[in-house]
Amino acid sequence: MFSDLRQELEEDVAKAEEDPETHYNLGVAFREMGLLDEAIGELQKVCQAVERGHVFPQLMQTYTWLAQCFVDKGVPEAAIRWYEQALKIRILKANRPWPCTMS
Repeated sequence: MFSDLRQELEEDVAKAEEDPETHYNLGVAFREMGLLDEAIGELQKVCQAVERGHVFPQLMQTYTWLAQCFVDKGVPEAAIRWYEQALKIRILKANRPWPCTMS
């Protein structure tokens, strides 16, 4: 059952290689199935797509999912790295001036 789902999902990914949303959704699904290595791989593809200039509004969530995967694998050093990345986004957003929405 999982192998059929996994194969179908991987085929969809091949069609949308640069789509961070697809990789994110796969990463979350794999993590929920306990496939941590596969989840990490998909979530790292999201990070790579963003580094290449793709916009993805859930990048902080991506970093925290990656961190949790590494916690679950028993690799806290790697988890800390991803949590720190998530915090950097929060700090950058906090330092950015918010647009005025008043008329």
